[in-house]
Amino acid sequence: MKYKNRNHKIYFKPISDFLNVNIGEMPFPLETEVRGKKLLYDKVFKEGYDIILSWNDVLEFLKTVPSNIATLVVTSPPYNIGKPYEETLEFRNYIKWQEEVIKECVRILKPNGSICWEIGNYVKDGEVFPLDIYFYTVFKKLGLKLRNRIIWHFGHGLHAKKRFSGRYEVIQKVMTTYLISTL
Repeated sequence: MKYKNRNHKIYFKPISDFLNVNIGEMPFPLETEVRGKKLLYDKVFKEGYDIILSWNDVLEFLKTVPSNIATLVVTSPPYNIGKPYEETLEFRNYIKWQEEVIKECVRILKPNGSICWEIGNYVKDGEVFPLDIYFYTVFKKLGLKLRNRIIWHFGHGLHAKKRFSGRYEVIQKVMTTYLISTL
């Protein structure tokens, strides 16, 4: 997730990606400066930083972020396909969990805010479940309006033997009702 507000940014990715260090050798929490920007690597949100990095449970982190602070949330959540960094859940539980994450994202949005939700497909027993269709229902239930559905086509990805290989992901840009009603 990335959020931008008054020159603040939040990224959910290991700080080692930014500082070129081994994650196991870093102190936690960490406060530092990178290219003139105040950076915090912690499990909670704190005011006064240009960049906040968090590598922990997304719901735990989001609950520390103040309400109505973000203009834009950009995220690519786990697809529930068994990658090393994710725990595979029963499909209904996965959707319920992601709905809780979306509720928290909506809570931190300003009244004119947007969410860009990048998601691929969930595949089980050879059947493809286009996750953007399931999340569209969640967004509607929470009062958000779909403004754009962006198809990101790429030339790489996992190869499939019994179906065409997935070479795309969908980015859903949804906005609060307030902004839609004022357009």
